[in-house]
Order: sequence, then structure tokens, then C-alpha cells
Amino acid sequence: MILFFNELNLYLSKHYQQNLKVDLSRGGGVSINIDLTLPRASCDSIHIDVLDVSGEHQLGLEKNLELKMLDPNGKYYEPNSLNFNKDYCGSCYEAVPINENGCCNTCQDIRMAYQSMNKPFTDEMVSKFNQCRQEKIKTVSQLIDKDNKYNVGCHISGFLMINKVHGNFHLAPGRTIENNGRHMHDLSTAKNLMSLNLTHEIEMISFGELFPGSLNPLAGRTVTQPELGPYMYQYFVKIIPTVYYTDHKKENAIKTYQYSVYEYDKELTSNHGNGLPGIYFSYDFSPIMVEIIQDRKSFFHFITQLFGLLGGIYAISSLLDNILFHSYISLSKNNK
Repeated sequence: MILFFNELNLYLSKHYQQNLKVDLSRGGGVSINIDLTLPRASCDSIHIDVLDVSGEHQLGLEKNLELKMLDPNGKYYEPNSLNFNKDYCGSCYEAVPINENGCCNTCQDIRMAYQSMNKPFTDEMVSKFNQCRQEKIKTVSQLIDKDNKYNVGCHISGFLMINKVHGNFHLAPGRTIENNGRHMHDLSTAKNLMSLNLTHEIEMISFGELFPGSLNPLAGRTVTQPELGPYMYQYFVKIIPTVYYTDHKKENAIKTYQYSVYEYDKELTSNHGNGLPGIYFSYDFSPIMVEIIQDRKSFFHFITQLFGLLGGIYAISSLLDNILFHSYISLSKNNK
């Protein structure tokens, strides 16, 4: 019975065959799926950019992702609604709204809209905006102080599209600036760097479509910054093109990616080298592709193995019976 159930288990189980090939595919885009939390950094202090060796720079991508403010307890925080009717849609003035409804109903909404366009947001402007007056906010610092009471963390989720070349995407404080082809962050627009805390919890970082058995090395990774101040966290990711087939006929292919990663971090002080504070994911693509074929034993193979098992049991039983019979005959003669 044990042998029978073992064969049945082998028949019902899925088997995976892996082959290595040279990746001959060219170009194309790759999606990066992101789900991470910065429990001690506010959403408006983080800017997300993608840079690659082809020269393409995607800046201010935080407006393409879903950023949700977190309160001190790690729960989602929504700013208090103002005393407007339910159909009200506030103006974003000279900025482009980043909310899905196309409205700027709070002073913070306006500030985020201006920041997404790298436009200045001054005390003089605050005093003129109707939403800010409704909230009795007169200066930018007053808005930041009010916001800091609640917006102590940020949950970031969504996906980005990258080219299939070496590059990096990063989350960093300070307004993004490009000058003569150089990418920089204006740290003068960031909050006090000495109180910066880039503690982060990675729920998922993956590339391409998920498939059964896919590994996500960074899932569940939590990094706690030992002390306040400017830190640089670097993840070096090697992306491996993968084709997953759901049967041995190589039909229904899922073209996706796996990856390996190692990490490095450093404190950015006068005694610890140069760099910009932030969380950096540097990625490169392997020239080798992994081909994974999901298969299972055929019913004919199962029946063959089953009959082979029965035949083996019959042969062993006959052998044991023969041995016992001749032993009994020998013992009977000796007794006589």
C-alpha cells in the first residue's frame, strides 16, 4: 500500500524541468512591481526616478504610483475634509492635479501638485489659496507642522515600466533637478536631513508577471535605520529572463523575470564618503535565460509503473513462498 500511494503521489505531483539558454530577445519594456512602506518618512518628502544607460530619465514617478499617508500607528491617514459641499472640486491653480478626481480639495493637495511639477510653493501663495485659508494655514512651515502630526509614514504601491537595459530606480528626498545631463536632487528643498529616517519594509519588489513557484528575495525584508540622519541604501539586482511553460508541449508560455540581489548601506557623513541619501535599486539583465517547464507523469506512465509494481510484488511473493515451502520440506525430512 505504501508503494502504491507513493506512485499515486508521484503521478499527481507537478514536476519542473529547468534549462539554460542564451537570451536572444531584444528591447522591450519590463514592469517593476512595487509594494513597500516607509514608516518614518512622509510621502511628500520622497521623489521616485528611473535612470538607465540608454539616456532615458523618468522623473517624478511618485505621481504614477499610489502613495498613501500613514499615521503614527501605521494606519492609512486621510486629511480632514473641509467645509465644502460633496460636489466641490478645488482648483490646483497653476499646477496639474495628482489626485484621480482631478481636484485639490486641501492645502496639502495643492502643495503636492506643485511639488510634482517642481514648482515653488511659497508663503505668499499659501495666503492666497482658498483651501489653505479654510484650514487657517498661513505659511508653508505651518502646513508642514500640521502635516507632520499625522503624515509620519508612507505606503508606496504600483508598478513602473523600464527599458531592458542596465539602470536604477530610486526613492530619494529633495526636488529632482537635471542640469547638463546630470541628475541631482535639491536637498535644500528636503526636510532636515539630520532627522531623516529611511527605515523601510519591502512587501514585494518583482519584475514582470508572477508565476507559480517564483521567488521574491526581497519580500518581507525590513531594514531599520540605526540612527537619524542621511543614509544611502543600495540594492544590486541581477535580473534573469525566465520563460515558464505550463506543460511539456511548451504552450501557454509566461515570459517573465526572476532576480538575485545583494545589498549595501552606508551613513553619509563627512567621514563616510559621498553619495545622496535614499534607497537605490540598481539593476542589470543577465544574458542567460532560464526555461522552466511544468510537467506531470502521464496516466499511461502511472499505469505502467503500477503494473510494474504489482509484478514486482508478485515475483517477490512467489520467491518467498518458494523459499518457505522448500524450507518446510527440508525440516520435515530431518524430523523423520
